[in-house]
Amino acid sequence: MDRQMICNFAILSPDQRGRYHALREKLRRSHHTTAELQNGYSFAFPRNLLVDLAEFTSLEGLCCPFVSFAIDVPAREDCIWLHLVGPDGAKTVIEAELFATG
Repeated sequence: MDRQMICNFAILSPDQRGRYHALREKLRRSHHTTAELQNGYSFAFPRNLLVDLAEFTSLEGLCCPFVSFAIDVPAREDCIWLHLVGPDGAKTVIEAELFATG
């Protein structure tokens, strides 16, 4: 794996790491659908998790700066989407670090 695509959780303070892990677990339990993209993934969540998604992406962006994030809030839909994409190889990191099951 490219060294530039290794998440560095040590960059987060202890409080940020705790919050990051709590948010990641909450989002892992809450997402409805996963859609595979060519260079990443999209995840559908209940609309009421918008603030949690924003906080999660701000923390995730600190430790995994090679991942690009977009939060999509479509009109008249009951879900919102978190899109995570990156360069070649990022998809593997997204699978392993963010929403891996098991």
